[in-house]
Amino acid sequence: MAPGARAEVTVEDAGLTEISGIVADPDGRTYWVHEDAGNEPTATKIDADGLVVGELSPLNVGGEDLEDLGLATVGGQHWLYFSDAGDAWNVRKAAGEPSRKEFQIWRLAIPGYVGPAGEIEAAQVQPFRYPDGANRNSEAMLVQPDGSHVLLLDKTTGDAPAGVWTVPFNADSSDEPEPLIDAEAAGEVPIAQISGGNTDPHGRFVVLRDPDTAYLYPLAGAESMAAALQAEPTQVPLPEQKQGEGIAVTWGGDELVISSEGASEPLRFVPIPADFLERVGPAPEVVEETADTGSPLWRLVVVGLVIVLGVAVAWLVYRAPQRRSR
Repeated sequence: MAPGARAEVTVEDAGLTEISGIVADPDGRTYWVHEDAGNEPTATKIDADGLVVGELSPLNVGGEDLEDLGLATVGGQHWLYFSDAGDAWNVRKAAGEPSRKEFQIWRLAIPGYVGPAGEIEAAQVQPFRYPDGANRNSEAMLVQPDGSHVLLLDKTTGDAPAGVWTVPFNADSSDEPEPLIDAEAAGEVPIAQISGGNTDPHGRFVVLRDPDTAYLYPLAGAESMAAALQAEPTQVPLPEQKQGEGIAVTWGGDELVISSEGASEPLRFVPIPADFLERVGPAPEVVEETADTGSPLWRLVVVGLVIVLGVAVAWLVYRAPQRRSR
């Protein structure tokens, strides 16, 4: 295991055997994961014990080969972004279908609380293709902190650099389908076998991974996320995994969490180097609402305090004339 790494969560759901993307939930205690080609396009929420505590599924879209998951906060609303940008090669070959030429990014709003039975809502979908019509395989997505676009990175073999592509996210409604757009070439990164990526939830940096290394790139001072990837990254060794694909930054902002395909594979937590954290600055202290803050018990406590305060004020008002008359 990499220095300082720890295994804290073993995913207990026997059905989750092909976890590909992962992202930290704003509650700071749970994580969203999804599986890749051949599985339902569902985000599953797991807690600190590795148990499933919620699900989100789209009403209006399928997922051919989901490969990565991201998060952005837009107008105070947290959104999960899904990258349906894998090549779906095995699935299409088995079905005798031609190679894939159209892909999609879609997002779902995260509700304040997701119950174990799951919630289903309509997704906002942005379909896209590559300008040369190629069937690329992208397993890594970086979401712009303001949600305006994403970066996709090719998964290459050997020593081939990864192509970087920008996909604007124009969808603002689930009612009308968005037109098919072209991804825009945005340079290259000299890393092969990139299997996952994530944006720090506080917008300080982005991270990519291959099978055994994480690459951290500060965003401050860069003209864009694509430009930030041209800098020399801070490299962090990752522990060995069966088939490591997912990577995320914890909501606290000081650790990486990585996932792997396979039954009952643990999520491993890897400290971010202290000198890098000093460079990008501390994560802000964010207090998020949880399910408990909206519970009936909480509302009763608040109402009770208001009533007590009102009675106290009324008593003081009543007593004041009496004290003056003495």
